[in-house]
Amino acid sequence: MIKKLDQLTPEDLDKLNAINPKLVKTTTEPFYNESMRNTEVNHIKQIGQFIKTSLGLTEPMQGKQTNYNQDTKGSCDLIFKSGMRLINVSVRLRDFKYRKYNDITIRSRTQSGRNKTEFEKIRDGECISEYYIYGWLSEDQTHIIKWVMVNVEVLRMNLFIGTKTTNGDQSVFYKFDIRDLIFAGAVEGKGLFNNIKIK
Repeated sequence: MIKKLDQLTPEDLDKLNAINPKLVKTTTEPFYNESMRNTEVNHIKQIGQFIKTSLGLTEPMQGKQTNYNQDTKGSCDLIFKSGMRLINVSVRLRDFKYRKYNDITIRSRTQSGRNKTEFEKIRDGECISEYYIYGWLSEDQTHIIKWVMVNVEVLRMNLFIGTKTTNGDQSVFYKFDIRDLIFAGAVEGKGLFNNIKIK
Protein backbone atom coordinates (compact mmCIF):
# COMPACT_ATOMS: atom_id res chain seq x y z
CA MET A 1 0.00 0.00 0.00
CA ILE A 2 1.30 3.46 -0.92
CA LYS A 3 1.06 5.98 1.92
CA LYS A 4 0.87 9.74 1.77
CA LEU A 5 3.51 11.70 3.69
CA ASP A 6 1.10 12.61 6.46
CA GLN A 7 0.25 8.92 6.95
CA LEU A 8 3.81 7.85 7.71
CA THR A 9 4.28 6.33 11.17
CA PRO A 10 7.50 6.55 13.23
CA GLU A 11 8.19 2.93 12.19
CA ASP A 12 7.89 3.93 8.53
CA LEU A 13 10.29 6.80 9.11
CA ASP A 14 12.82 4.54 10.82
CA LYS A 15 12.77 2.26 7.76
CA LEU A 16 13.22 5.25 5.47
CA ASN A 17 16.07 6.49 7.64
CA ALA A 18 17.94 3.22 7.15
CA ILE A 19 17.70 3.75 3.37
CA ASN A 20 18.18 7.50 3.09
CA PRO A 21 18.47 9.76 6.18
CA LYS A 22 18.13 12.91 4.06
CA LEU A 23 14.73 11.74 2.87
CA VAL A 24 13.46 11.43 6.44
CA LYS A 25 14.49 14.99 7.23
CA THR A 26 12.53 16.14 4.20
CA THR A 27 9.37 14.14 4.79
CA THR A 28 9.15 14.94 8.50
CA GLU A 29 9.68 18.69 8.22
CA PRO A 30 6.08 19.61 9.19
CA PHE A 31 6.27 17.80 12.53
CA TYR A 32 9.94 17.07 13.25
CA ASN A 33 12.00 20.20 13.80
CA GLU A 34 15.67 19.41 13.17
CA SER A 35 16.69 23.02 13.80
CA MET A 36 15.16 22.93 17.27
CA ARG A 37 16.96 19.65 18.02
CA ASN A 38 20.29 21.19 17.00
CA THR A 39 19.70 24.12 19.35
CA GLU A 40 19.23 21.74 22.28
CA VAL A 41 22.50 19.96 21.50
CA ASN A 42 24.36 23.26 21.19
CA HIS A 43 23.50 23.98 24.84
CA ILE A 44 23.85 20.44 26.19
CA LYS A 45 26.77 21.27 28.52
CA GLN A 46 24.93 24.16 30.15
CA ILE A 47 21.76 22.09 30.50
CA GLY A 48 23.79 19.29 32.08
CA GLN A 49 25.20 21.76 34.62
CA PHE A 50 21.68 22.94 35.51
CA ILE A 51 20.64 19.35 36.20
CA LYS A 52 23.80 18.53 38.15
CA THR A 53 23.40 21.59 40.37
CA SER A 54 19.65 21.12 40.90
CA LEU A 55 19.95 17.45 41.89
CA GLY A 56 23.16 17.87 43.88
CA LEU A 57 25.05 15.34 41.77
CA THR A 58 28.80 15.01 42.28
CA GLU A 59 29.83 12.68 39.46
CA PRO A 60 30.82 14.12 36.03
CA MET A 61 27.86 14.72 33.72
CA GLN A 62 27.75 13.33 30.19
CA GLY A 63 24.91 14.01 27.76
CA LYS A 64 23.71 12.94 24.34
CA GLN A 65 20.79 13.54 22.01
CA THR A 66 17.98 10.97 21.93
CA ASN A 67 16.99 9.03 18.83
CA TYR A 68 13.94 9.73 16.66
CA ASN A 69 11.55 7.38 18.50
CA GLN A 70 12.59 8.58 21.97
CA ASP A 71 11.92 12.15 20.84
CA THR A 72 8.69 11.74 18.87
CA LYS A 73 7.07 8.97 20.94
CA GLY A 74 8.50 9.63 24.40
CA SER A 75 8.93 13.41 24.22
CA CYS A 76 12.54 13.04 25.41
CA ASP A 77 15.26 15.23 23.88
CA LEU A 78 18.44 14.55 25.83
CA ILE A 79 19.83 11.76 28.02
CA PHE A 80 22.41 12.47 30.72
CA LYS A 81 24.60 10.09 32.70
CA SER A 82 26.14 10.92 36.07
CA GLY A 83 27.84 7.99 37.73
CA MET A 84 25.33 5.13 37.55
CA ARG A 85 22.34 7.41 37.11
CA LEU A 86 20.63 8.00 33.76
CA ILE A 87 18.43 11.08 33.45
CA ASN A 88 15.95 11.61 30.61
CA VAL A 89 15.17 15.24 29.87
CA SER A 90 12.70 17.18 27.72
CA VAL A 91 13.98 20.58 26.61
CA ARG A 92 12.39 23.72 25.27
CA LEU A 93 14.44 26.84 24.59
CA ARG A 94 12.73 30.14 23.80
CA ASP A 95 14.13 33.15 21.97
CA PHE A 96 15.50 36.21 23.75
CA LYS A 97 12.39 38.29 22.94
CA TYR A 98 10.32 36.09 25.28
CA ARG A 99 12.62 36.56 28.29
CA LYS A 100 10.12 38.77 30.15
CA TYR A 101 7.65 35.90 30.58
CA ASN A 102 7.66 33.89 33.81
CA ASP A 103 5.74 30.87 32.61
CA ILE A 104 6.23 27.73 30.55
CA THR A 105 3.96 26.72 27.68
CA ILE A 106 3.27 23.18 26.52
CA ARG A 107 1.59 22.49 23.19
CA SER A 108 -1.74 20.65 23.48
CA ARG A 109 -2.93 20.82 19.86
CA THR A 110 -1.14 21.39 16.58
CA GLN A 111 -2.56 23.12 13.54
CA SER A 112 -2.76 19.82 11.65
CA GLY A 113 -3.95 17.82 14.66
CA ARG A 114 -2.44 14.64 13.28
CA ASN A 115 0.20 13.90 15.91
CA LYS A 116 0.03 13.45 19.65
CA THR A 117 1.23 16.60 21.39
CA GLU A 118 3.69 17.02 24.24
CA PHE A 119 0.85 17.89 26.63
CA GLU A 120 -1.00 14.68 25.70
CA LYS A 121 2.13 12.56 26.15
CA ILE A 122 2.69 14.01 29.64
CA ARG A 123 -1.01 13.66 30.53
CA ASP A 124 -1.16 10.04 29.34
CA GLY A 125 2.10 8.99 31.02
CA GLU A 126 3.88 8.43 27.71
CA CYS A 127 6.58 11.04 28.28
CA ILE A 128 9.73 9.12 29.28
CA SER A 129 11.52 12.21 30.62
CA GLU A 130 12.03 12.70 34.35
CA TYR A 131 12.55 16.42 33.99
CA TYR A 132 11.60 19.30 31.74
CA ILE A 133 14.19 22.03 31.18
CA TYR A 134 12.58 25.25 29.98
CA GLY A 135 14.98 28.03 29.15
CA TRP A 136 15.37 31.42 27.52
CA LEU A 137 18.32 32.10 25.21
CA SER A 138 20.62 35.12 25.08
CA GLU A 139 20.14 37.56 22.22
CA ASP A 140 22.99 35.96 20.25
CA GLN A 141 21.72 32.47 21.25
CA THR A 142 25.12 31.44 22.60
CA HIS A 143 23.89 30.58 26.10
CA ILE A 144 20.82 30.17 28.30
CA ILE A 145 20.17 33.24 30.44
CA LYS A 146 17.12 32.07 32.40
CA TRP A 147 15.80 28.58 33.11
CA VAL A 148 13.58 26.35 35.20
CA MET A 149 13.75 22.60 35.76
CA VAL A 150 10.38 20.89 36.29
CA ASN A 151 9.65 17.40 37.61
CA VAL A 152 7.54 15.82 34.86
CA GLU A 153 5.60 13.44 37.13
CA VAL A 154 4.65 16.23 39.55
CA LEU A 155 3.66 18.37 36.57
CA ARG A 156 1.49 15.52 35.24
CA MET A 157 -0.41 15.40 38.52
CA ASN A 158 -0.96 19.16 38.40
CA LEU A 159 -1.85 19.79 34.75
CA PHE A 160 -5.12 21.35 35.94
CA ILE A 161 -3.23 24.47 37.11
CA GLY A 162 -2.40 25.38 33.50
CA THR A 163 -4.29 28.00 31.51
CA LYS A 164 -5.37 27.13 27.96
CA THR A 165 -4.29 29.61 25.28
CA THR A 166 -4.46 29.72 21.47
CA ASN A 167 -1.86 31.05 19.04
CA GLY A 168 -2.59 32.89 15.82
CA ASP A 169 -1.87 29.72 13.83
CA GLN A 170 -4.65 27.91 15.75
CA SER A 171 -2.20 25.76 17.73
CA VAL A 172 -3.22 25.41 21.39
CA PHE A 173 -0.98 25.58 24.46
CA TYR A 174 -1.32 25.27 28.20
CA LYS A 175 0.49 28.01 30.09
CA PHE A 176 1.93 27.32 33.57
CA ASP A 177 2.97 30.20 35.82
CA ILE A 178 6.32 29.53 37.51
CA ARG A 179 4.84 30.57 40.88
CA ASP A 180 2.09 27.95 40.55
CA LEU A 181 4.66 25.28 39.65
CA ILE A 182 6.76 26.20 42.69
CA PHE A 183 3.70 26.02 44.94
CA ALA A 184 2.82 22.59 43.50
CA GLY A 185 6.34 21.32 44.28
CA ALA A 186 7.14 20.73 40.62
CA VAL A 187 10.22 22.98 40.37
CA GLU A 188 13.51 21.17 41.05
CA GLY A 189 15.79 24.06 40.14
CA LYS A 190 15.79 27.51 38.54
CA GLY A 191 17.99 30.38 37.42
CA LEU A 192 17.02 34.10 37.57
CA PHE A 193 13.69 33.28 39.20
CA ASN A 194 14.93 33.86 42.75
CA ASN A 195 12.87 37.03 43.20
CA ILE A 196 9.60 35.42 42.19
CA LYS A 197 7.21 35.18 45.12
CA ILE A 198 4.60 32.46 45.45
CA LYS A 199 1.06 33.79 45.17
